[in-house]
Amino acid sequence: MDAEGCFLLNLQKSQGHRLKERVVLRFIITQHARDSQLLDHLAVYLGCGLILSNIDSTKRFVVYSFPDICDKIIPFFDKYPLTGAKFNDYLAFKKAINIIKDKAHLTTVGLNEIRSIQASMNSANRSKRGC
Repeated sequence: MDAEGCFLLNLQKSQGHRLKERVVLRFIITQHARDSQLLDHLAVYLGCGLILSNIDSTKRFVVYSFPDICDKIIPFFDKYPLTGAKFNDYLAFKKAINIIKDKAHLTTVGLNEIRSIQASMNSANRSKRGC
């Protein structure tokens, strides 16, 4: 996870939302296509996510679903904590999830807090590339 994974927190413009932005959360792990069996096993173990092929001989395990992120990904990393550089990103990601659970992201204050969390994450610089 530390080398090839990310917790993606992004804001996208959305005319369908009152504040004209929506929060996008994703959990992603990327591997070379030769190691795609690892991603397949991970998807089965966690019971969620999709395996997507990239044009550069890599594959991604991606979890888009908010309930799956809350009910499967977060409990997994609570049980098996990261010890490397991604631990702080995980804590920030989890904080954003709690704001969303409380529906605070639907307010200007909450959305600004999400924006601040996003800026504090190391992955914020990589999010433009999709991790």
